[in-house]
Amino acid sequence: MIRTPFRSLMLGAALALATTVAPALAALPAILDRVPAEAVLVVSTKNLNDVDDGFSQLLAAIELPALATPSELLRRAGLGEGIDMTKPVAIALMPGDLNGDMPPAIALLPTKDFDGMMEAFNATAEDGVYTIQIATGESLFVRKGEGGYAIASPIRELTLAADGRTGNMKSHEAQIGAVGSELAANSHITVFVKKPMLDMLQQQVGPMIQERAGMAAMMGGGDAEAMNEQAEKAQEFIESMLTDSQSFVFGLNAGASGVAIDTAMDFVPDSDFSGMFSASGNSAKLMKSLPNQPFLFAFGADYSAPVARKIVDALSQMKQGMVPGAEAMMEQTTGQAMAVFASPGGIMGGLLANTVNYSATEDPKGMIAEMRKAIAGMEEDMPGFTMTYQENATEVDGVSADSWAMKMDMGAGGGVMQQMSMMLFGPGGLGGYYAPGKHGVYQTLSKNSQLLSAAMKSEAGGDSIMTDRGLSMVAKRLPEHRTLEAYVGVHSILQQGLQMAAMFGMPFQVDLPAGLPPVGIGVTTDRSAARATTFVPAPVIKSVAQLAMQAEQMFGGMGGQNNNEAPPF
Repeated sequence: MIRTPFRSLMLGAALALATTVAPALAALPAILDRVPAEAVLVVSTKNLNDVDDGFSQLLAAIELPALATPSELLRRAGLGEGIDMTKPVAIALMPGDLNGDMPPAIALLPTKDFDGMMEAFNATAEDGVYTIQIATGESLFVRKGEGGYAIASPIRELTLAADGRTGNMKSHEAQIGAVGSELAANSHITVFVKKPMLDMLQQQVGPMIQERAGMAAMMGGGDAEAMNEQAEKAQEFIESMLTDSQSFVFGLNAGASGVAIDTAMDFVPDSDFSGMFSASGNSAKLMKSLPNQPFLFAFGADYSAPVARKIVDALSQMKQGMVPGAEAMMEQTTGQAMAVFASPGGIMGGLLANTVNYSATEDPKGMIAEMRKAIAGMEEDMPGFTMTYQENATEVDGVSADSWAMKMDMGAGGGVMQQMSMMLFGPGGLGGYYAPGKHGVYQTLSKNSQLLSAAMKSEAGGDSIMTDRGLSMVAKRLPEHRTLEAYVGVHSILQQGLQMAAMFGMPFQVDLPAGLPPVGIGVTTDRSAARATTFVPAPVIKSVAQLAMQAEQMFGGMGGQNNNEAPPF
């Protein structure tokens, strides 16, 4: 199969737009009314002025004006005077041979002066269809459509077949679920993957997974029979998910506050997956059980939602626990919150030493009792490890806490393993406390009574991680009624990373804002759909961009050349 540059351009247009970083279904972008109903994938925008304004605000906030806005990119392409910025744009992938030399795609382009634009491109016309020779040496076929839109495609027959007339909205509404429609209403750029395309993807899942499993087995990746069994389960799950899916929607929204990246998969009503995604959660409530301290990573998950409960039940059946008592916790927990707080010793003094985990349960003391039993028999199942457990090892704020520790026989490579253990868990190694809270069990990965005390005070209504100003701002940008949410503490990560870079002779000169907010991810699981939103604040983009530019200067750029021309956005 020959993949020409133009074919790659057209097939990649949707991905390029998508990856650049309870309303009714009427909230779907208005331009879908002009997109043929049989389209299997559609990329659409709000009116181009709104898109341009949003990205302009973002570029101003991150102080990188040299990067190009959408209007600037159109100008560079010679379309600045011909495109009507008051209207939206759409690219649609139509049914046909997706593996052919030319993709069966059409573009709906709003024009102010169609004839003038064709003249500017020196386009030649035959029966009302203009042929434009583009930079790749291939042809684009364009004709005037309805409502001020031009129809463009690399396939002449598609240009003739599409007319841009209205009247297709109801068909799209029937194929796109409520959650995906809600997402689209708030996005500057939206990608709709419809049921026929999902069905095509489903047919490719089996061969792809089997191929990966076969390659892993040939490379000695483990027991071949066990790997094939896992591959079959994964294949069954993904195929079932795609069978029950109604549509997949991706959205991108930009502005002065940052960038929001949204994804949603709606499931067919009354299907198995629809039932699994029928109820929401309250992960924010669980996050309130964590103290307000600088963190590297934090998350909360409500396991009462049907899909979350199913996943937890499957995990609890696994025999390997990362830390003592993990199985007992998963069996009895109704939710979880965990944070890796910044270590006072920096990245080399115990990266995970300041970790606290909270497992919500109706019976905290009963859960701890079950974990004691699990740990007592753990040494037999884990040769080479020594487990120790002490009841009532200390008292924190009037609460009796147990202590635990796990040590590994270092063997011949003991020096290296000891260094790794110290880097991860500090001088004390892997161990910590178990303590009952009011509505859950706390576990720490070090014997840090101050951390445990701060955590228990948070559960009791004190200052929590959710009161952090930056995290609170990001949380408001995520969907409500979240089943899972996670936050990446960019400030703490960059701070420790810069310290390490300085140790290796690479001093970066970047002033990190004291209140640099985290990156946030929120997942909802209700209304027969799964939705995930990632919000990246503008100050984070600005700080990372500054570091990237310094790194380029420090290491000489591309091959030591000085490139002063900024790339297009």
